[in-house]
Amino acid sequence: MKNNIMALSILLLIFFTVSGCSLKQDIVLDRQGGGTLDVEFSLKGFYLDFLNNFIDIQDSLSEIETELNKNPYLDHIVVKNPSSGVFTGSFHFSDLQTVFAETKEINETKIFSTSEKGNIKTIEIRLNRDNFGQLAALIPILDDPYLSSFGPEGSKGQSEQDYIDMVEWTFEDSETYKGEAVKTFSESVVRLSVKVDGTVISQIGGKRVSGSEVVYEIPLIKLLILDKELFYQIKYKV
Repeated sequence: MKNNIMALSILLLIFFTVSGCSLKQDIVLDRQGGGTLDVEFSLKGFYLDFLNNFIDIQDSLSEIETELNKNPYLDHIVVKNPSSGVFTGSFHFSDLQTVFAETKEINETKIFSTSEKGNIKTIEIRLNRDNFGQLAALIPILDDPYLSSFGPEGSKGQSEQDYIDMVEWTFEDSETYKGEAVKTFSESVVRLSVKVDGTVISQIGGKRVSGSEVVYEIPLIKLLILDKELFYQIKYKV
């Protein structure tokens, strides 16, 4: 491979943030603004083979749990590897707006913000190059200087195709991984389900799958480029 560290970094981004094989991320909110986040994903074949060659997955999961426990706004944190290739994680928060509070700079927009007027509550999700670093509160590996260079800050000026070309170049010397890595990277999405304790009356972006749940599917490449702010909104009645 052209660069094993670069290749590993790209795979880790996929491993810790998106659906390499299958991924479910569910945020369930209560009426007080708190709630839980549950994540379950599975990896097989290409992913497990590659990652097992470079890192100890169990140690990495333990490190993630340790880092999450440093966040004073999270509790009941559990990260598990119940069976080969299957990984789960969950935690509770008392206020959605404080989940990223520890990493937020004064001039940064919050990733999550909430408001209410009468019996109508609003959740807004904004993600841009300025506040992308706040995700490290939930994905500690993004704090790594080398890995962060593959995010929006390091991809300034690149098009989506430029980024995909870089992934292809990285794996160019490996016939074993090249095709699968590029294909999966191009198709990877972050899937986020938001369930509220009430009835959704409107939303910006996403798909309403029930009266209380909206699902968002965001291509990974758009998150890593972030040349345009991603904005989503849910209004619901309690």
